[in-house]
Amino acid sequence: MGRIAYIAVDDLLASEGLRPIARSVGVPLFDITSSEILLKLCERIGVGILGIENFTLVGGGRRPEMDYIADFSKLLSSHAFAFESIKCARQFLQLATEKHLVFEYVLAKIDRSGDARE
Repeated sequence: MGRIAYIAVDDLLASEGLRPIARSVGVPLFDITSSEILLKLCERIGVGILGIENFTLVGGGRRPEMDYIADFSKLLSSHAFAFESIKCARQFLQLATEKHLVFEYVLAKIDRSGDARE
């Protein structure tokens, strides 16, 4: 499968001069529009989406929305992990039509340089 490298969203954003729409306890959060900007960036550099958690901002904090959680870890074994996970993330975001939701992303990249199949 290759080595999995978790990508810090803040590091990725800083390298591109981008900002999240909000933060809660230091965690960058995105709305639907800014999520698409993040997904396009991930697409461009080959970073996949390992998971998405959704929250409602409440008085300076965040409340988890348990009906809107996505786990794409099963896609890690795919050679097209980045492509497939971003595609699934977009489909997932279409389900989250409530305008007040914000999203936290867990990003990963697979280093297949030592993979014997390539």
